[in-house]
Amino acid sequence: MIGLRASGKTTVGRALADRLQLPFYDSDERVTARTGRTPAQWLASDGEAAFREVEQAAITELAQRPDGVLAAGGGAPTVAENRAALAGWSTVLLLAPLDVLVDRLAGDSTRPALTDRSLPDEIAFLGMARQDHYLAMGPVVVAETDRPLADVVEEIAEAVSAQR
Repeated sequence: MIGLRASGKTTVGRALADRLQLPFYDSDERVTARTGRTPAQWLASDGEAAFREVEQAAITELAQRPDGVLAAGGGAPTVAENRAALAGWSTVLLLAPLDVLVDRLAGDSTRPALTDRSLPDEIAFLGMARQDHYLAMGPVVVAETDRPLADVVEEIAEAVSAQR
């Protein structure tokens, strides 16, 4: 699962893993488990570059597991090593309209700002800046997550199953 913050990677990923009867992995959760610090804490104290290093180690570790559903951090695809580590995995790009992402992120202190822009401007900026990195991963499915969760999960499950 790749996509911007609040696109639904963890929520959809967990539901998809249940649907496919596979383990679920989350790179942010792995960072926290390995380091004792959340991504927000890393970003606040050490900056994005330091966070991307620990995130890359977590993704490399998780990508070596035989099977599962992995929710990668929104900026993870911007790191070449992450794209290489996940090259053998089917990729699902989750999208949501800008207003949906803004609503999901408004007042959410667990996901700190990455720029000094307003929230809508930051989301639009990051979407444009990351678009080529997301597409370079060769997404199998592009799913809009502003629909019922069960519909999104079923769409992805069918598409991923067809790829196997």
